[in-house]
Amino acid sequence: MPDAPDDAATLAVVVARLDDVRGDLRAMRSELAASRADMVSRGEWEQRNRHVDSRHQDLGREIGTLRTAHATDVAAVRAEHAADVVTLRAEISARRLPWPSVVAAIAAVAALVLSLIR
Repeated sequence: MPDAPDDAATLAVVVARLDDVRGDLRAMRSELAASRADMVSRGEWEQRNRHVDSRHQDLGREIGTLRTAHATDVAAVRAEHAADVVTLRAEISARRLPWPSVVAAIAAVAALVLSLIR
C-alpha cells in the first residue's frame, strides 16, 4: 500500500480545508445575524412610516389652527386699539418740531447778518 501516505495527506488537507470552510460559514452566519439585528421587517417599517406621516399631518393641522388663532387675536387687538394708535400718532405729530420753519428762521437770520456785514 504505497498510496496510503498520500491518501492520509490528501485526507488531512481535505479535513483542514473543510474546517476552514466551516469556520468561514460560522463567521458569515454571525455577520448575517449581526446585520439582521439592526434591520426591521417591512411591515414594521411601513407601520413606523404611517405613524410618522400621521404625526406630521396632525402637526400640520395644529400649526394651521395656531396660525388662524394668532391672526384672529392680532386682528382683535388691532381693532381694539385702532383709536389709540390714531391718537398717539396725532400726539407724536404735534410734538414734532416744525423743522422747515426752524431751517427757514436760521436762513433768515443768516441773510440778515450777511446784509448787515456788507
